[in-house]
Amino acid sequence: MENVNQNQQNNLTAEDVWRMFEKTDAQMKETDRKMQETSLQMQETDRRMQETDKMIKELRDSHKELDRLFQDTDQKIKATGEQVDKMSKAVDSLVKKQSKSGNEWGRFLEEMCVPATIRIFMEEGIKITQRYTGMTHAYDEEGDEMEVDVILCNTTEAVAIEVKSSCSKDDIDHFLKQMKVFKKVFHPFEKFKVYAAIVGMRFQNGVEKYARKQGLYVITCTAEGVFSLTMKPDTQARLCY
Repeated sequence: MENVNQNQQNNLTAEDVWRMFEKTDAQMKETDRKMQETSLQMQETDRRMQETDKMIKELRDSHKELDRLFQDTDQKIKATGEQVDKMSKAVDSLVKKQSKSGNEWGRFLEEMCVPATIRIFMEEGIKITQRYTGMTHAYDEEGDEMEVDVILCNTTEAVAIEVKSSCSKDDIDHFLKQMKVFKKVFHPFEKFKVYAAIVGMRFQNGVEKYARKQGLYVITCTAEGVFSLTMKPDTQARLCY
């Protein structure tokens, strides 16, 4: 058998040998091409992996930036909340001060108007012997409430006075509504003749005439503290409860 193979090899021609070389060369070239393709694929894979690593790094950086922004925002929200709290407290304090100042000014205006209104109603024929001031208010048995700034009276007559630094039509309507239950709430004056007056430093347009038509005495106070009876109701229109 070995002799046969040896004989076959001895029978190869130069052309056969050349063909074998060409075939081997072609196989080597194909192998080299595949290795080049594999190398290119590996380079592409490596490039993609580098891009992926870059993206991951960018995402991590983005997350860090978001965390920083969230922390900054949270701090700003907390700071804003603290500022709002401070402003709220400051506003509350200011409102309390203004309310206290308003009450003190109201009481001062009430006290200041008493001597002048006593004189005015004495001139109107109502002899005043007593006065009540300081946000006089009372309740009746049914729970109705009324507040009166000043009450001037004698033994048979009384004048209920509402004092306003600035007077509107709504103020007049509210006062008239309260006057309807005056005797019901203030029982000691049940058998008295009760008149009503409005004292104001400023009246909105037309309010003085409106008050007069409703039967109220209208007394104004100037910036200098001078009180005067600017409008009085006709005898027939004058409210008398």
